[in-house]
Amino acid sequence: MEQIKKFNDDYLLSNADSIRIKLKNYRSLVSNLKSLSDMYQELFCESYLKAQVIDNMPKGDCKSDPTSKYALTELIPKTQQRLFNDIKELDDNISEILNLINCPALSSTQRIILKTKYIDGVKWEYMSYKLSEKGIYYSKTRIQSLHDRAINKLNTIF
Repeated sequence: MEQIKKFNDDYLLSNADSIRIKLKNYRSLVSNLKSLSDMYQELFCESYLKAQVIDNMPKGDCKSDPTSKYALTELIPKTQQRLFNDIKELDDNISEILNLINCPALSSTQRIILKTKYIDGVKWEYMSYKLSEKGIYYSKTRIQSLHDRAINKLNTIF
């Protein structure tokens, strides 16, 4: 009997469906990871945190604003930690997907099909052509069959 997992409190998904969903999310996870990493670099790298010094500007004698002190001591470190945790979670999810695709229990053809489908983002209509460039000559239906077998094999392992 196939395992069933809870998903969003409304839907029940089979383990095979949850594997498919993980694989389909790969490209968006990579995109999100790049965006968050760029944001982290921009906000928290030393070169960005240095204050710009402008000469010949009027110098005020106002006292330090307590909200800016709070921002520097509380908000910025919390934001930095939250962003770092989000990056780590995305990176872990991407690693998990790559481990699924590179599973040694899969044949090399199955791994190539999964990589082409989910990492390269090739649609089923173009899979035969793309795989023929890699020396694999199968029809679209045969490729989908090998793909489904790979998912089922991953389902039994994970």
